[in-house]
Amino acid sequence: MKKLGRVLGEQRRWDIARKDAKRFNIPFVPPGKKIEKAQGNLDEALTKQHREKRNEKLERAAKLFEKLPVEAAVAPLRGLENTLKAIPARLPRTPVARHHLRIRVKNVRYLLEELAYSSRVLKKLQDSLGAEHDLIELEKLTSPNAETRKRKRRQVALSRSAVRPALTSALYNLERAAHHLESLH
Repeated sequence: MKKLGRVLGEQRRWDIARKDAKRFNIPFVPPGKKIEKAQGNLDEALTKQHREKRNEKLERAAKLFEKLPVEAAVAPLRGLENTLKAIPARLPRTPVARHHLRIRVKNVRYLLEELAYSSRVLKKLQDSLGAEHDLIELEKLTSPNAETRKRKRRQVALSRSAVRPALTSALYNLERAAHHLESLH
């Protein structure tokens, strides 16, 4: 699984760079040999045997999750609630800290969606933080220019305006989800 993750990451990096360059209208031609190597590594890692093992593990995990008691589901929600309360209601200063915030927001959003609670403001924050990160990564593969810097500043401003409403929405929805799960017990 680790090997597959590494190989997928390598292939995904080039796919994302190509997609982001197109989205932000930035000229980008990835090195052909590196892409060919990434595709070859991916093909090798996705042999039938690997796919079968991965599917077996996923099926076992799904069966374990179905047997999970309600109390075991509520405790992580409460822990996530406390984590969100600890996040300052302003945007972190550094790109790395904003990227870490994006990952936490993404995890919370996906969890809430699995529990049938969606939040447009969480998605907006995740998208704007993600766009900034995409521009930073794309800038590493291309030459930096004024337009890219301008787009990054715009994404940071969008993120800044979305942080407080997103955290408020996430806490509200986590509370609702926890109450709902507790009421099932």
